[in-house]
Amino acid sequence: MESTKRRNQGTTSTAWESRPSVTESSIITRLFEGHLSYYIMCLECQTTTYKNEIFTVLSLPIPYETECSLEDCLECFFQQDMLTWNNQITCSCCGTKQDAAVKASIAKAPKIVIFHLKRFDCQGSYKKKLKTDIYYPLNNLDLSPYIYPLFRKNPKYSLFAVVNHFGDLDGGHYTAFCKHTVSQSWYNFDDSQISEIPESALQTPAAYLLFYSNQSFSVPVKN
Repeated sequence: MESTKRRNQGTTSTAWESRPSVTESSIITRLFEGHLSYYIMCLECQTTTYKNEIFTVLSLPIPYETECSLEDCLECFFQQDMLTWNNQITCSCCGTKQDAAVKASIAKAPKIVIFHLKRFDCQGSYKKKLKTDIYYPLNNLDLSPYIYPLFRKNPKYSLFAVVNHFGDLDGGHYTAFCKHTVSQSWYNFDDSQISEIPESALQTPAAYLLFYSNQSFSVPVKN
């Protein structure tokens, strides 16, 4: 009963909604730029605020060391988190630093979303690369659970490229898988070597960046 009363006494700030983007329009922003909305609630007075953040890449934590799915990584990224101790917020209503709950959602989903899998763990002198086998769907990746309900337009995405990293934190080698627009075949790009690969070869613990699109690519037309 007390918690309900306190929640009703809280205030809400939505100043972020009217703040225009200062990013210049370009083909990069039109294809890759998205907006994250952070819901922040003071745990003392229940005052809520919303903050908007522009992104072109989403860096996803890897919750398990052996294997997991891309959806597991997304759930970990978008789950509610607690801001305490040195991470407390300064509440505009309380006038002091307070513990807070924060939860992110996608306010504007980009046409192409890039997922960065956080395989490198560095804490002081401790360095480690996570070789977790992450299952990622080739088609129909549904982002609607993470998109603000008012903006759930074209929430399903298909994979069209993967960047792989082989090695450790001190050095390594990058390769890429890319899907051909016309033939729909997949190819492996390894320096000057290009070879066609089956879809079964796309799942690899070396995957580092995943590129998804919610629109099919059109065949280039010569003028």
